[in-house]
Amino acid sequence: MNISELKVQLMRQMDLLDKNQLREFSGIVCNLVHSQYGIADWKNLSILEKEGILDSIKQLDAGNGIPHETIIKGLRN
Repeated sequence: MNISELKVQLMRQMDLLDKNQLREFSGIVCNLVHSQYGIADWKNLSILEKEGILDSIKQLDAGNGIPHETIIKGLRN
């Protein structure tokens, strides 16, 4: 997925959020944008945490992710 496709996907997902969810999402994005993450954060993770993250990225890249809508629907039920 290229950057443009990712942006479109995020916009579509944001359109599905209600007012409270959108505010929460906005707070999460603001925290992410204003925080400082660096190589030290990665180095501080355990080997299992790093492997889990890298495996998750591979699964998403292979199209094996679960759509947000599916997860939210399951939680609501």
